Amino acid sequence: MNSGKYVVGSIVAGIVLIAGLAALKNGQRAAQWSDEPLILYCAAGMKNPVAAVVKQYADEYGVAVQVNYGGSGTLLSNLRVAQTGDLYLAADETYIEKARELNLVDESIPLAWIEPVIAVPRGNPKKIGSLADLLREDVQVALANPDAAAVGLATRLVLENMGMWEAISGRVKVFKPTVNDIANDLKIGSVDAGVVWDAVAAQYPELDFIRSP
Repeated sequence: MNSGKYVVGSIVAGIVLIAGLAALKNGQRAAQWSDEPLILYCAAGMKNPVAAVVKQYADEYGVAVQVNYGGSGTLLSNLRVAQTGDLYLAADETYIEKARELNLVDESIPLAWIEPVIAVPRGNPKKIGSLADLLREDVQVALANPDAAAVGLATRLVLENMGMWEAISGRVKVFKPTVNDIANDLKIGSVDAGVVWDAVAAQYPELDFIRSP
C-alpha cells in the first residue's frame, strides 16, 4: 500500500526523542545518568534495529536503556498513565502529535520513512497482487488494531480513503496488537496476507511484500 502524500505527511517512523541518546555522548552527562537507565517506549516494528542501537550505546557509554516494546498507540497510553520515561519512538507521526498535545514530549526529531505494504509468505503462493485480492474468499487476511498499532491506523486511513475499509476489515477474524504479530502469523502460515511496514517485512526472510497503489 503506497499513497505518496499520505506516507510523506503522516507515516514518519521516528518522530521521537531518541536523539537524546546521541545527546548523552558527552562523558559528563553519561556518567551522571549511568546509575539510572534511560526508559524508551518503542514501536514493536522497530525492535530489531533499536535493540542493536541500545546495545551499542550501552557498550560505548555505559548507560543502560530499558526498552518497552508495543504498539505505538498502546505505548502512548502507557506513557500517559505512567508519566515517566525519556524517549518515545512511534511508527507514525500522528502519535507524536498526540503526545505533544498531552504535553508528554519536549522535542521531536524524524529518523526514517516507512510505508505500509501487503506482506505474503515467500513466493506469494496465493498470487496476491493488489488490495482487491484481499477480498478473495480463499485469502485469509491479518490487520493490526487501529487503536493500538500505527500500521493499523495507517491501514484504516488509506482504506477509508479508497472506500475499502469496511469490506476488507470485515474479513479479518482477529485484529493484532502489533505489526510483529502479523508478520509472525504470515511466517507460520496461519494467514495468507497482511498489511505491515515495509521495514518490518524486510526483516523476515520468510516473507515477500507488494507495494500496491
